[in-house]
Amino acid sequence: MIRQTGTPGEGLQRLGERETELEVCLAQGEKLLARKDSHVRIEDDARMLSPLEADHRPASAEALEDLITARLPQVELSALLIEGAAWTHCSDHFVHAAGAETLRPTLRPHLYASLLAHACHVGVEHMAHSTDISSQQWAWCTTWDMREETLAAALTTLVNSHHTLPCSQGWGSGMLSSSDGQRFPVSGKNRHARAFPPTLGDGQGRTFDSWTSDQLSQYGSKPVIITARDATSVLDAILGNATERAIVEHTTDTAGATEMIFALCDVLGLRFTPRLRDIGSRRL
Repeated sequence: MIRQTGTPGEGLQRLGERETELEVCLAQGEKLLARKDSHVRIEDDARMLSPLEADHRPASAEALEDLITARLPQVELSALLIEGAAWTHCSDHFVHAAGAETLRPTLRPHLYASLLAHACHVGVEHMAHSTDISSQQWAWCTTWDMREETLAAALTTLVNSHHTLPCSQGWGSGMLSSSDGQRFPVSGKNRHARAFPPTLGDGQGRTFDSWTSDQLSQYGSKPVIITARDATSVLDAILGNATERAIVEHTTDTAGATEMIFALCDVLGLRFTPRLRDIGSRRL
């Protein structure tokens, strides 16, 4: 990895290079602090950052939003899933656990129905009452075809296909990504669930970390223990990235930032740019 990124193998040499870069950045920062119109300033030996005011949306943007909404057709979620799978062939990755046999055409509706049931947190039992597919058929498809490796392969195909869309190129290059954790309550018995911190309420839950590129495609997700800090898994999906996204820069919130993450990103040739809360009280 060091040979690929061009990072020196000697730690002291790298620290010397970074110290030189820091001196240059500090000189640039002092010029910004001296400007009267700067949002960053020093008051009573403390760093102060003025809040940014939100820009008002122009009337033309509001009119454009209404025109786009009027032109978008109202479609069923199931129809969108089936059509998207036909475009990308992502459903071809859902092979049987006993071999490399793909789903027969007659079983593909069961797969799409199972994906919707799990994605919408409805469950196969409730969805079975709303369709003509028995719960045994749902369970068979979920057990034998919807596995972690098949879901990951299908997701990779979807992200790569999304990257080629013209509108995706307008949103971003795909080289910037961000990650964050979202907590979900868990009902019933679950050996991976933990009690919510007192500030977040009662009950038990799990955290799902997700990694999203600047093209608005989620290229990774991972369930973690709810009491774990986001920084402990912030590099997991980046190092295991199997998509065509060449991540160069990554950002998190305060919970995803530690000095160790800064150091590891430097070794990996990544630029780490977290959004830090209360930056005036942090040791930089």
